Amino acid sequence: MCLSACSSLTPVRKTEPELQRLWEARQLDLATLRAWDIAGRLGIQTAHEGWHIGFRWQQVAALYHIVLSNPLGQTSGELQGTPQGVTLLLGDGRSVSANDPE
Repeated sequence: MCLSACSSLTPVRKTEPELQRLWEARQLDLATLRAWDIAGRLGIQTAHEGWHIGFRWQQVAALYHIVLSNPLGQTSGELQGTPQGVTLLLGDGRSVSANDPE
């Protein structure tokens, strides 16, 4: 016995008040988030050059640690931050510190 069928799903359209309620609920969920981790790769292209870099960003409350790596996976730099300041550690061993990341 063989059964087959075709059907298409009609997208459910939400009203503006429903979307607003969902957005507010999402914001409440995110406000309770104390720690997160994200990793990925970035490609940067200008008119004459291009770069690729990997990154991993770990955040726990106001503390963060960001690692940047070259295309071969070697660490190119690290950024460590606290409410008291931020430190950039370069791949060659040098470091630079400041009171804020800007």
